[in-house]
Amino acid sequence: MDLKTALDILNLDAATTLAEAKKAYRALAKQYHPDVMDKTASAEKDAESRMKDINLAFRYLAPFLKLNAPVKKASVKTPDPEPPEEKPETIKTWEAVFNHCRQALTRFFVQQKPPQGNPKTPPPPKQKLKRNKEDFRTVLKNIKTGPLENGKIPSGRPKKKNPSPKPSFGYYQRYRELKRTMKSGRSGKNPDSSINPITKIDTVTRVNAVGKD
Repeated sequence: MDLKTALDILNLDAATTLAEAKKAYRALAKQYHPDVMDKTASAEKDAESRMKDINLAFRYLAPFLKLNAPVKKASVKTPDPEPPEEKPETIKTWEAVFNHCRQALTRFFVQQKPPQGNPKTPPPPKQKLKRNKEDFRTVLKNIKTGPLENGKIPSGRPKKKNPSPKPSFGYYQRYRELKRTMKSGRSGKNPDSSINPITKIDTVTRVNAVGKD
């Protein structure tokens, strides 16, 4: 199929556009569709062949029409520049007052700043409070009837006297004697302590309860 045949099938000319080709294709498809044609065998056969030619012609023309279609550039509108806002007179007045106050504070702090050459004198050290240790002893002397011995406070609990240490050698000697005694007892002959067989059982006499004869 060539360009001239495709244009003839769709009833278009060489200056047609893609939108016009789509419109012509839809009109011919509605006209020659097999569902709208007569149900005779010859009519259905002619409708199928006609629709086949219409589809081939449109598919052949569509790529050419897309390439030839002019590209429309979207126009971008540049916004108009906004006029600069004018500051009201009140803002200018407050700015002037703020600048005046800032300058006055700057001059005040510069005058109050000490010279850098003179070092700062360190504060005097804090004196620690000394506790009077004699107060407690004085109170005890006033309460107790007799004087304190050597100035020391007696404690209510008597001191324990350390017992005289026992020599460890005596414990060892005692251990040796006990060990020899145990060995001598095991080495001697032990008396026969076997139990004789029971041959007779004596009758047990019943005993009355306490207080009953």
